[in-house]
Amino acid sequence: MKGVDRGSSWRGTLKVAGLEALLTIEGAAAIDGVLPAFSHLTERHNGIDEPCASEAALPINIAVDETITDRATSLPRGPVFSATGAGLVHHEPPAVNWYERDRWIELRAPATTFSNGRLRAQPANGALSIWLADHGALWMHVGAVVVDGRAAVLVGSAGAGKSTTSVACALAGAGFVGDDFCAVDVHRPSGPTIHSVYGTAKLLPDADRHLGQPGATTLGWTAEGKRVVAMTE
Repeated sequence: MKGVDRGSSWRGTLKVAGLEALLTIEGAAAIDGVLPAFSHLTERHNGIDEPCASEAALPINIAVDETITDRATSLPRGPVFSATGAGLVHHEPPAVNWYERDRWIELRAPATTFSNGRLRAQPANGALSIWLADHGALWMHVGAVVVDGRAAVLVGSAGAGKSTTSVACALAGAGFVGDDFCAVDVHRPSGPTIHSVYGTAKLLPDADRHLGQPGATTLGWTAEGKRVVAMTE
């Protein structure tokens, strides 16, 4: 595709909520921008002849695309739906992520967009949420931690403290599942099961300071001044 940076690439399997995808990332900025959020769910394939994901795996293609700005600004900002798929369009910074039902997911953006803290914290969230929902996993605006194999779900509106609480619990020894979005499988015979989607957290300066600036790597900053940290390194 014209405009796509194919100078660097990463290919592997992504497993989330019992589903499997073949993840391909093209362009150094895209690899640096999205892989930390998915690193706890991925396994890289080093050779083109190496067995990869199963035949049923959904292709997820993420790429630096310097032509996407015109495409994004020509579409309405926010959720977009068609007869065969749905996605999310961002104007500032420009990006398009799209789920073509049971065929593929794509995230395309200029290189500069992949340095945006919000995208680095939750890449392709619009397309992923619809794919998971199509297969029975609810996309929920919650944080979650695990203690002794059982999950505690943290519910609250934006700014209520889900990220602060989930990171504080993780620092105290709980397993980190997510700070803002998680997938919940409500159809398990054993009861609802919560799944991690992103291995990142976003902290406001006061929470970050009180928690001792956790996280080995700072991935970026959001427009609200939140530091995005990697929690699953």
